[in-house]
Amino acid sequence: MDSRLNLAKMYDLYTEECQSKAITPVKCSIYRHIFNAEFNLDFHTPKKDRCDLCEQFAVAGVNNVMTPQLSLAYNEHNA
Repeated sequence: MDSRLNLAKMYDLYTEECQSKAITPVKCSIYRHIFNAEFNLDFHTPKKDRCDLCEQFAVAGVNNVMTPQLSLAYNEHNA
């Protein structure tokens, strides 16, 4: 999940949604328990995140299939 999102922000969004639907929200502790016990989600920033062009360039370099066009596009992309 997005690293800017956290459980407190999600709970706030949940309570806003409940209020708009005239539903009584559960307590934060219950929300936290359900989130931690029943869902396999985590908040973190990826260590490495590359776009498709950067990934294509890296794979071409490893496989020795680099083309001048790809090299030029990559250099322009990172300029």
